[in-house]
Amino acid sequence: MSEKINWEKVDEKIIKRISRNAETYLQEMLRAAASSDQRSATLGGIFITAGSAIAIGLLAYLATEEASEPLVAGGLVTALIFIVGSFFCLHATTPVSFYIAGNLPKSWNSTVRDGTGYKAALAGDLAWLGENIEENRAGMKSASRWLKWGIWLGMSAPVAGTLVTLFSYLF
Repeated sequence: MSEKINWEKVDEKIIKRISRNAETYLQEMLRAAASSDQRSATLGGIFITAGSAIAIGLLAYLATEEASEPLVAGGLVTALIFIVGSFFCLHATTPVSFYIAGNLPKSWNSTVRDGTGYKAALAGDLAWLGENIEENRAGMKSASRWLKWGIWLGMSAPVAGTLVTLFSYLF
């Protein structure tokens, strides 16, 4: 539960400082989100390439007379998990609404029209910045979950394929 602040009692310099910090925070969130998108896209590309290469290798291997069912099964599982993992990583890069620091001058129209006082206007701006930070945080958390699942799938693909191959040989 957040505490209601009476901004009229807060020194103007403090309000401005809080506002600058909030805008800096939004800028850095954008930088972190862009970096995360870059990682997600890179890993998605690596995983889809690995899965596709394994699948193409399997097709070539199946054309030979020495094709072994356990190796094909293990390779197929590995390729599929890599490809599914790539989709998770690439989904993490799906564009979402993301707030950045600053706003359009027309955003202040109602404040000017209503004759809102300076401190009240700054307080309203701080509330708006706070809401934007929370919405950005929720979007970043969602993308992070998709990326984590993609990473786990990509890391487990070779292990799963190896286990399938071993168990296919044993049973």
